[in-house]
Amino acid sequence: MYDHIIIASADPTTLLGNIKKAIDKGDIQTWAYDLQGDFTHVLAPWQDKAWLQPSAEGPGLVFRIFLAEKKVPHPAELKSFLLKDFSSVLSLQFEYLAKGHHIRIG
Repeated sequence: MYDHIIIASADPTTLLGNIKKAIDKGDIQTWAYDLQGDFTHVLAPWQDKAWLQPSAEGPGLVFRIFLAEKKVPHPAELKSFLLKDFSSVLSLQFEYLAKGHHIRIG
């Protein structure tokens, strides 16, 4: 089952900051981040059902998905959708990520 995204980056801290800036500017409208820095989808029915928690690891940025504590129906489908949606949004916003297979879902 999918549970994370790995984004190859020589500077994962800057990339994470750029993702947050894109959200703050409204360039990315379907995702938000909380005070802990975790990302969640903002549209119903996915809002607050799961969070993507970023961390700089090795040569990249890793986003691990965590489901909400309350019972979530169809958790595998939810994880799959959110991981694919987030990676697609990043590929569109940061075109260079889409080139060269910089994003991998695992």
